[in-house]
Amino acid sequence: MRISIIGVGNMAHYIGERMRFMDLEFVEVMGRDPDKTAAFVQKYGGEARKTIAEMEAMVDIIIVAVKDDAIAECAEQVQNISCKIIVHCSGTKSIDVLGDFSSKAVLWPIFSLNSNRNSPYPNKVPLVIEFQGGSSEKEMFLNFAHILSSVLYEMDVERRGLLHLAAVFSNNYIHHLMVITEEFCEKYNLPFDALKPIIYQTTNQVDKTPLRELQTGPAIRNDQKTLERHMDILKEDHDLLALYQQFVKSIQK
Repeated sequence: MRISIIGVGNMAHYIGERMRFMDLEFVEVMGRDPDKTAAFVQKYGGEARKTIAEMEAMVDIIIVAVKDDAIAECAEQVQNISCKIIVHCSGTKSIDVLGDFSSKAVLWPIFSLNSNRNSPYPNKVPLVIEFQGGSSEKEMFLNFAHILSSVLYEMDVERRGLLHLAAVFSNNYIHHLMVITEEFCEKYNLPFDALKPIIYQTTNQVDKTPLRELQTGPAIRNDQKTLERHMDILKEDHDLLALYQQFVKSIQK
């Protein structure tokens, strides 16, 4: 299977790690930053290209692993390159943004990707996929998807977008709450490490759905005096107070 990729960011590194594990290398790699592209090529193979116009190899799959707003422009420039399938990796963009290719696909991992850290369970990162095109091309795409993960969910853009929003709540916003908590501890000279066991306990509860039945704390108990005490502490921090009050309202409804 001959694969080229546009982009050398977090998504590209995730794909590269899985391909390297399966003894596969890229054919061509296009990246705007020469140093990052060279480092990527050294790690995952392929011929480095500075622009899409320089890409010329005949490949089976071209992966467009760039920011969402750049997908359409990249796909338009790829029109003259010989490939069987073009793929983008967005959780929210329609497959149609890839243009008029006869076979096109979406491949979006439900995971917080970072090129500086590897997944602790790389072949089990859930992938949401979508495909339009011929049957032989679909078989090829599915074979490639299974190289990346053993857990696949096929969804159209509407359902994928809803799941992307759920992922933002479950990852990005929870992470931000941890940032707020860490900064709160720093402000009042409190040991953040003391909270790590309860944080781990909380995240480990996700296997015990439905989760609402496991809710604890003063809001679910309607412990009004404790709630008022907390809000009094936060009275000078209007943003954090508003966030606290919104959580109480949501828990108690």
